[in-house]
Amino acid sequence: LRFSLHMKKLILRARTRHFSHNPLKEYIKKDCPLVYDIAVNLCSVLVEKMALYVNDDEISYVAFYLGNALEESRDYQSRIKIVLNCPSYLSNAQILQKRIESMLKKRVYLMGIVSSEEYLEEYVEADLILTTCQLSNGIQKPNLIITPFFSDQDMFRVEQVLDRVKRDKRVNSFCNIFKKITFPEFF
Repeated sequence: LRFSLHMKKLILRARTRHFSHNPLKEYIKKDCPLVYDIAVNLCSVLVEKMALYVNDDEISYVAFYLGNALEESRDYQSRIKIVLNCPSYLSNAQILQKRIESMLKKRVYLMGIVSSEEYLEEYVEADLILTTCQLSNGIQKPNLIITPFFSDQDMFRVEQVLDRVKRDKRVNSFCNIFKKITFPEFF
């Protein structure tokens, strides 16, 4: 939404030739060349489709928005996706959710809350299952039993598991990339 509003104002400034000065222009061009190049490409579409002139200051503002979006995306992708399995009783699942999110908000993305393990199969993308009760059907995903109150001890144990899951994801990602770029005929 912010980017759309910025682009709308950029088009208006380009039409009236009243551009904004960007004091970070040189920094962005020098220290973030890839993001700046993407912004140049994006602005070239505006120039071509709308017959507008866009100066370096405006392009660097677009680069600023793109860089922020990339960072937010990277931050989101680095989070561990979790599912909470918590039988509902007096809204304890929502209380537990708020506690987990407030304590781990930079590290996890809570995909959902289920009240029975039969619904866990809907969350194939999840990296970890936090559960307040023993799981019975031999679920293959990493899981951890926590108390319904999410104590400091739970927090410590969850952080250890998150570190292990993150490390395993990195190793798996590296192996997948390695398999894509190496071929047996080269060895």
